[in-house]
Amino acid sequence: MRITSIEEVRNLYDSLDESYVHARLSDIVPTAEIGKIALNFREYYLSDKASGQLCRILGVPYYFARSMSSQMPDLWKELSGRITTGSQKEITFKVDDKSFEVIGLFPRRSDFISLRKFLRITEDLYGKVSEKSGVENMVVDVNDFSSSAFFYTPGTFSPIKSESEDLFRYGIGFSASSLEMYSPSISESLLRLVCTNMTYAPAHGGMSFKSRNIERILNAVGLILDEPERISRYPEALSALTEKKLSYRELENSYSSIARLKDDDKETLVPDLDRRIPLTLVAKAYGYENPEAVPTTLSWKTSAKTPVAAYQVFNHLTEIGSHYTHIPERERLDLLIHAGGLMFKKNWDMDNLAPQVDFSNWEYPQIQYAIH
Repeated sequence: MRITSIEEVRNLYDSLDESYVHARLSDIVPTAEIGKIALNFREYYLSDKASGQLCRILGVPYYFARSMSSQMPDLWKELSGRITTGSQKEITFKVDDKSFEVIGLFPRRSDFISLRKFLRITEDLYGKVSEKSGVENMVVDVNDFSSSAFFYTPGTFSPIKSESEDLFRYGIGFSASSLEMYSPSISESLLRLVCTNMTYAPAHGGMSFKSRNIERILNAVGLILDEPERISRYPEALSALTEKKLSYRELENSYSSIARLKDDDKETLVPDLDRRIPLTLVAKAYGYENPEAVPTTLSWKTSAKTPVAAYQVFNHLTEIGSHYTHIPERERLDLLIHAGGLMFKKNWDMDNLAPQVDFSNWEYPQIQYAIH
């Protein structure tokens, strides 16, 4: 769910009802089905995600467990029962109240960030950013697996103008998972005003937290906003992206970060990827039939130049990460982080070690952009 105002955050907080069940591993009564357990005298179905998480806790490979459950259900029940019996490991289960399906589980900790706690932190962060600099825009994505909140500032902090005349608004981003799939993090972010594309750069001016203490998270935001000179880095970083042409390896890395996004039927979630990042055309320009045929040596890939500017790829990563809401939010956040890493990349690949191709007559494939 995407919301864009603090009022919507508060309304969702008031209406949200979450159900967590805490138990020891020994309290679980396995069944012959990998996706079904008994707990506290009640049967629960497990989502595919929860089944995989349970297998990791049991120390059994998921695909092996699924195969055993399908082909030798009694043996799977006996094996999983032996693992759980006597184990004092404490587990937290998140349960869908309507279907009684377990949608996720994780080793128990007292300070995990539920969706309600995420929304409360989001409201506190809104107040902190408002107090320090004001909030011009906010974008909040909330779901069970991965949630994020971005707050963009006016005044002293914004807008940021690159040499290419693009305008960006500076902001703070916060992300967390109610299923403890990753550590919560705070970082700087940029909002491109012409198309509302976002970036997220936790490796630069940000931090992740082993502790889920709210005060520590709020203090981190204060530290970032108390140093407005951080913003002086951005015009130069953005301009450098327009000047730098990517190596084949750098282009391939960005291509792969998008190509791995597929639905349950293994269909790509970004069908126009080959037009956005023309890896196949570059491979053919070097005389290879397709990307699978190019040399696998690192020295070739890092030194073979391409005609593709880093800024072009940066734009595609941020557009997909910001607006392709059919892609799971965590995967979109990963693309925004990839774009943030590209923006602050210090060590680019070497030039002129591989045979070079003349790209002087190269025409970048035309893209039909959506109007946001």
